[in-house]
Parts: sequence; C-alpha cells; structure tokens
Amino acid sequence: MRVNLSIKNNIGIIKKVAVSLLIVLVLFISAGIINVTADEEPAVYDEYGGGYAVTGQLEGFGYTTEIYDASNGLPTSDANCVLGTTAGYVWIGGYSGIFRYDGNVFEKVTLSDGLTSGRCIFEDSKGRIWVGTNDNGIVIITNGTAEHITYKEGLPSSSIRSFAEDSLGNIYAGTTAGVCYVDDAMDIHIVDDERINSDRILRVVSDSSGMIYGLTGSGAVFSVKDGMIDEYYESSDLGINEITSLLPDPEKPGVFYYGTVNDYIYYGPFGYGAKELKKIETEGVEEINWMSYDCGRVWVATPSSAGFLDTDFSFHIIDGLPMTSAIEMVTSDYQGNMWFASSTQGVMKVVANNFSNITEAAGIPEDVVSATYKYGDMLYIGTDSGLYILDSDMNIVENDLTEYIGNERVRCIKADDEGNIWVCTFKGKRGLVCYHPDGTITGYTEADGLPSPYIRNITFTDDGSALVGTNGGLAIIKYGVVMRVVAEEDGIKNTVFLTVENGDDGEIIVGSDGDGMYVIDGDTVTHLGRDDGLTSDVVMRIKKDDARGVYWIVTSNSIEYMKDGVNVTSFPINNNYDFYFDDKDNMWILSSYGIYRVSAEDVLNNEVTNYRLYTLANGMTGTPTSNSYSALDDEGNLYISCRNGVTRVNINHYLEENASIKTDIGSLMCNNERILPEDDGTYIIPKGTDRIQICCSVLDYTLSNPTVHIYLGS
Repeated sequence: MRVNLSIKNNIGIIKKVAVSLLIVLVLFISAGIINVTADEEPAVYDEYGGGYAVTGQLEGFGYTTEIYDASNGLPTSDANCVLGTTAGYVWIGGYSGIFRYDGNVFEKVTLSDGLTSGRCIFEDSKGRIWVGTNDNGIVIITNGTAEHITYKEGLPSSSIRSFAEDSLGNIYAGTTAGVCYVDDAMDIHIVDDERINSDRILRVVSDSSGMIYGLTGSGAVFSVKDGMIDEYYESSDLGINEITSLLPDPEKPGVFYYGTVNDYIYYGPFGYGAKELKKIETEGVEEINWMSYDCGRVWVATPSSAGFLDTDFSFHIIDGLPMTSAIEMVTSDYQGNMWFASSTQGVMKVVANNFSNITEAAGIPEDVVSATYKYGDMLYIGTDSGLYILDSDMNIVENDLTEYIGNERVRCIKADDEGNIWVCTFKGKRGLVCYHPDGTITGYTEADGLPSPYIRNITFTDDGSALVGTNGGLAIIKYGVVMRVVAEEDGIKNTVFLTVENGDDGEIIVGSDGDGMYVIDGDTVTHLGRDDGLTSDVVMRIKKDDARGVYWIVTSNSIEYMKDGVNVTSFPINNNYDFYFDDKDNMWILSSYGIYRVSAEDVLNNEVTNYRLYTLANGMTGTPTSNSYSALDDEGNLYISCRNGVTRVNINHYLEENASIKTDIGSLMCNNERILPEDDGTYIIPKGTDRIQICCSVLDYTLSNPTVHIYLGS
C-alpha cells in the first residue's frame, strides 16, 4: 500500500503510524480496528488465531493452511526458520537470504552483507532481531540498521543454530562448535567446556527464570550458570534412548519436555531420570526435531508431521497438513496464527477459519453438492453422483438408502414429521425415494404417477401431504399415493417447478423456470408474473417468513418479497440462490459471488448499504451451487451445498477477527532514497526533499480481509 505526495516545505518529522507537522497519516481499520460494515457487533474472541483453532480452543471453528514458496510470493522454496515479531512482521530465513513479510509483500532484507543465509532468527527483550546464518556469523538488526558479528569478533563458529536470552540480557548462541554469549557491550564470551566445544548445539533455550539450557547434536542436555556449564547429561545418563528436542515449561523453572527419536516425550525436572519423568506417548510421530510453546499448547514437529499436547498431556497429530517434507520448526505470530518452516516447501501459514470443508474432512470425493439435510446426528449430502451420510464424528455411514440411491444425482433431501427421509433424484431411474424409520424404502416414479423423473424439490403440508416439484409439474402425495398432479392441463405454461412453498389457508405457491409463480388453491390456479411485480419469470426460491409476514422470493435477477410487491433494488448482486436467518436477525444470502450477510430489516426497507461478503478469498472452501438446498441446524450451523463439496459455517457465532491489527510504515522514500527511522521510531525528512513515498503495512495474516482507510492531512 503506497501513498505518494509532493511537498514544498522540506523539513519535518514522520513518526510510525502518524505523520506529524506537515502530514498526518492515520490508518483506520473500522472504528480503530476492523471495518465490519454491519450494524451489529460481531462476536469478539481474545484467542482467535489458527493455533487456537487447530487445538480446539476456538470451539466450532476450522482452520485453513496456505504455503508460500517460489510460486506465490516467497522468492525461494526453502525456509530454515520463521519468526513472528512483537512488531507484527513475520521474518523468514533460508539459504538464499532473509525476508520480512507484512501480510502482503515478502521483502528481502539487505541491510548487511552478512545476511547471506538464515538458520535461526530470534527477537530479544529490546526488540532487536538476531539472525544466525549458516556460514557468516550473526547479524543484529535494530531499527533498520545492522551489526555483523563474525569469527573476527570471537565467534567459535560461523554457523549459528539457536539463540536464547538469559535473565541479565545476555544473548546466548548455539553454534556448530559450542556455545557463546554476547553481552550488552556486544563482546563475545565463550562458554568453554570440552564436553560441548566440538559439538553441534541444536538448541539453546531459557526457562521462565532466565536460566540457559541447551541440547547438543549427540543428544546431551546441559545447563549454564555464570557463563559456565553447570549440569551436563548424556541421554543415556537419564535413561532416555536419544534426546532430539528440548523445551522448557513456560511456567515452571527447571521443568522440561524432552523430544526423542522414539514415539515418546518425557516431562519433568531437569536432570531427573526417565523413571522419574512423565512419559507421554506420541504414537505415529518419531524423531521429534522441534517443540515450542505457542497459543497455550506444546507443539511438536518431525520432518514430515506435526501435532500438539493438550492440557492433560494427550498427544494429537494434525492430519491433512499440506506441508509434509523437511519441517524445521513451528512458531506463532502476534495474532495466534501458526507458521511452519520447511527447507524444501517454504513456509506454511495456519489461520482460523469460520468455514470448514466438511466433505474433505470426511474423505468424500470432490463433487457438486445440490442438497444437504441434518436429521438428528446425521448429515445427509446429495451430490451429482450419489448420496452420502455422515455421523456426528464425520464418519461415512453406508446403509440400504445409500445403496439404493447408488450414483443417482440428488437435488433435494428433507424429512417429514413422521421421520421419513425423502430424497429427490434427478433424471435417473429412482425418482422420489422415501426412507422409512424402520429401514424400508418406497420409491415413486412415473409408473406410480409422478409427472417426470426429474425431481427437484419437496416440502410438506400440515396434513402430512408431500408437495413435490418436478420438471413436469407438481405432484401431491398423501397416504403413500400420488393423489394429484398439477400440470399443463391445469393451465400451467411452464411445468418446470424450481421451488414449492406452503401458502395461507391451504394454498400452494410454486415458482417456475420461466413463467413466474402459480398460486394453487384447490382447483383454482392463479398466475403471477411481471405484470404483478416480479422482475423475472424465473423464480428460484420462495420462502414463507411468518416472523415478518412476508413471502421472500429469489428470482434470476433480484430478491423480492411478496406483501407489497417490493423489489429490493439496493441489494448489491442479482444472481442469488437462497437465504437463511441467524439469531441476530441477519440474512445470510447464498449467491454466485459467495455469501452476503446483511440486516433483514435493511432488506425489508430496501436500504442495503452495509453488508459483509464471504468468498473463497476470506475463508469459504467452495462456491454455492445454483438452485441448491442447504441445511441449518438448531445450533446455527449452516451446511452449504457447494460446487466442490460442503462448507460449514455457524451463522449464530461467526468470528470476526477484530482484535487490534498492527500497522506500520513499511518504508519511507524521500526523492527515491530510503529513509531509515531513528532509534525512537521517528523519520527525519531531509532538507531539499521534493517527493515523499510512504509504504504502509497492515500486518494482518488472518482471513478477515479488513477495509483500510488512509487519511492524509495537514
């Protein structure tokens, strides 16, 4: 995001986030946070990132992953390390250099010739960024300036693997030839001990008291006190096969998690033997090379998989992650999103998502879904190639009904008050299928009186009759028999009935595919078309709304309601399919663009100015299927029929990521030369400057896609 401006006066001070004196630059995201563009306040969550979603702390929400590599923004597909800083940026280190990401642009950091590669990145308590390179020592970055420390300053090795800070502010570095630390004066001190001097140090860490501990490549662990090795244990000394990762308990000084080559993690006080430690099984995960504490959980990674420990020390592997090769480490950003670094696949971001891909999670092949229906704990899914049933654990259930339907295309599924499940198939040989509670099946075809094998929809009257919309008209079924067909002989010009709804006093209202609507009242059929207020003769959905006393109508080019014949001209799109109401009196309107959330009152008043649009860009896992039927359960979960499967979202508890989003001046150019900030974060505009270019960073890594307003003023 860039702002260009020319100035005549040429002296001023520009601060981060606000430009003072000559220019005032303020980033507003909604009323100081995020522009929700809706009247009601969205649900607010203190813990809303992907790490909380993966671990189940953000109940009811899914998560989405995205890999950044050489194909989509990151200049390279190797990443050895990743760091989310307190300022909000994400730093990435690989063999081709160091990159800083602001949620929009990956910028290569070229502040020092020493930034040739990155093996580890660390932020100290002063906000300085420490980069450990593979072959060029250490680079410390402070407010846009860099200091390079090499073997000439006393490093025991030019290859750095890990950093940690002790209680005195000394920065310890684990190298491929022992450990050293850098004091406040930037002097190097060697932790001289023959047991580690020639060993590769995989990791140095500090516990909650600020004491330093480390892990060697041979599996030994040690502690450092007063700049010297205090305790040292080989893995065999502790009765552990081989320690491969080390993590301090964030709240208990001197208490650690040990990752091993086997499928176990050990937990307990440093120096205790295996028999005195808690043994945590990590079945299916061996050779743990990374552990970290993020988002209130212990995260565990191997080169090909990842998982976490919950609060009772149970291990959960994360299935379905697209990153499966050479995972080096895992960390989180300030929003609670997770970041994985892979030396072969780049970096992977994991963010919270209100939308879950139900069919993918259940292992159902990708297919067009035209119908979902929730009955009890079972979710019925009608696709172009058959019927699927999922239980409450998302397991696929196969029974006589799924076998009977076979690979028939399913257009609509509903249950009546007697517990019968009705399945509308389309074009095939099954016609309309009724699955009874006792497991028996009744089929209705043209031989049984249906006017067409193309069954589109079904609804039910108060007396238990089934109203069936087909390509050949309306069939009314009662007592298991087709009692009546309303078609051409009744004055119907277009018998393709896209929607059927109950009217008042026994009336039946149907919408056709080209001749408007028909109101069937006994033997009387009344036609309603454009002369009666419809904007289109293609009527895709009719829904009775008792709460507002209207009939909502979705046509091929509008949303209307039948009471005063109102066409809602203020709605921003005309290609809509269906809609559902949440418990805050919002309409969730399914369309070819995605889903619109808008106040029902605004729609009634034809004053739609504020709305939220959810698409593939901000979380949806599929685009709604035209003329489809979706299921809304009692908890507010909407199972959306999409062109590639089923997307679930809870419309009563939709999470808006409206915690504070950090902003920054990413860079400032004066007369095409970059200006670096002072130590206090201010920017000094040089005398003689004619042109200023400000690059603003909105450091957001979620799917919220906030609206950003930039104001420039004097």
